[in-house]
Amino acid sequence: FTIELVFRFVVLRCKLFQARLNWIDIVAVFSSLLEWMLSDAPVNASVFRLVRVARLARGLAFMKLAKVQQSLNILVKCLTASMNTLFWTLCLLTMVQVVVGMACSQAAHAYIKNLNNPEDKRHELYRYFGTFSRVFVSMFEIHMANWATPCRIFMESVGEYYGSVIVFYRCAIGFSLMNV
Repeated sequence: FTIELVFRFVVLRCKLFQARLNWIDIVAVFSSLLEWMLSDAPVNASVFRLVRVARLARGLAFMKLAKVQQSLNILVKCLTASMNTLFWTLCLLTMVQVVVGMACSQAAHAYIKNLNNPEDKRHELYRYFGTFSRVFVSMFEIHMANWATPCRIFMESVGEYYGSVIVFYRCAIGFSLMNV
């Protein structure tokens, strides 16, 4: 950024200081240089990094183009029109996750409370299905991310039957709610 700013100054000279967006670059470069010089000093550098983020505002200059504005306007209208559907889909997904999560938590509770079961397995099962917040995150993980890990832990601890139930739940609810 520093080299780019120097080149712009050589080409534009005083005109560089007339554009407001160039001032963002100037502040970002000087704050970066100041951070670099004070790297050993006990100064919080996050403020300087935030100034660099302001440099992204220069990218908004391309928004003045008519074609870009028209395309962006269509996208914004589509997103605005789908907000109602998105809200109700998220409400339904949350409700289904809570209900199935409570059922999983109840099934895991008996295994976790039984002192005859291995302690490491009980702790691992508790980490995924022990409390409401943990089971809610696990259900979200089953929907959005790596569903195999919570499924295998539940299957190996509570029983193989529950593994097939989670796979069926992932396929049925995941595909119907998430891929619509």
